[in-house]
Amino acid sequence: MKKINKLVIGLFTLIFIVSCFEGIDPISEVDPGPDAGAPIVTIVRPTDGLAISDPNPVSSINIEIRVEDDIEVGSISIVLDGIEIASFEAGTYVDYRIVTREMTYDNITIGDHILTVTASDLVGNVTTSTSNFTKEPPYVPMYPGEIFYMPFDGDFSELVTSTPATEVGSPGFNSSNGISGSTYQGAANSYLTFPSDALAQGSNFSATFWLKIDASDTRAGIINISPATPTAPSDKPSGFGLIREGSATAQKFILLTGNGTNATWVNPGAAATIDPTLGNWVHFGIVISENNTALYMNGVMVGQSTFPGIDWTGVGDMSIMSGDPNFNGWNHKTEKGQMDELYIFKKALSAEEVNILMND
Repeated sequence: MKKINKLVIGLFTLIFIVSCFEGIDPISEVDPGPDAGAPIVTIVRPTDGLAISDPNPVSSINIEIRVEDDIEVGSISIVLDGIEIASFEAGTYVDYRIVTREMTYDNITIGDHILTVTASDLVGNVTTSTSNFTKEPPYVPMYPGEIFYMPFDGDFSELVTSTPATEVGSPGFNSSNGISGSTYQGAANSYLTFPSDALAQGSNFSATFWLKIDASDTRAGIINISPATPTAPSDKPSGFGLIREGSATAQKFILLTGNGTNATWVNPGAAATIDPTLGNWVHFGIVISENNTALYMNGVMVGQSTFPGIDWTGVGDMSIMSGDPNFNGWNHKTEKGQMDELYIFKKALSAEEVNILMND
């Protein structure tokens, strides 16, 4: 009887197991397949063509790399000017297919330098990527009254004082811009800030730069030194701001300058309107004196207004390529286009000087 009970229970269990797994494919071993190719090596920083300007004879440089492989990353070697400065081996990576590394190297002297990153995978495929950069002699201001210069040559530093800007979000660089070796490249929710203490002084102030907008956002802030947004954005009591607005095919530029009570407007309308679909670079000049504020585009004064002089009371940091955080009252936020050759002067530039800067 016991044997019969065991037999019945065994048959029932077998039927149950078969019914539970009915319709389910058998588990097969996953074959990753052959290695499809060599790793992909990206040198994020320093960008190729970077020019370091620093008054010190020896500088530091931030190095950031990314290595990807379809199966598994093997060894990685970082070489600077023929000398290995770092290496990494398989088995030490958190993600064995995508490896990122950042480091700071502190012995960059004046002259040309080559950074080489070589990576292999586990079957011996090898990829090498290089970045050429230069440490230049200390920058010497070229123009009378020049107090600030950012060339955006692969770095967000201001060269007169060798001060780095603060990066908000993920601003970048564009080396396929048709104007210079490298330009600032905007991105969503991204911009630069810079301390304004040494800039927001006196009655005379000028700024010039090249700009190529991205009109996918029909409003944007370009540059400002401003207090926080009051109840009415147009009533800026101090500082200045350049904004743009309109449509995907017609964008006009407006300059507001705080006179101590509210904002004096330079709103030229058609004279300061461009068609962004043409993809043209435009040179801008902002000129502020004791009794006048003017806007130049491509060397031509497109508008001006008389006013009692600029007031700098309570202004915050300078924002570059966005109205955030202080000049965004009408949703004039990130400019996702490009900027190049930003100069600031402690004088009111003449029309001739604006044109010299544009042509240089």
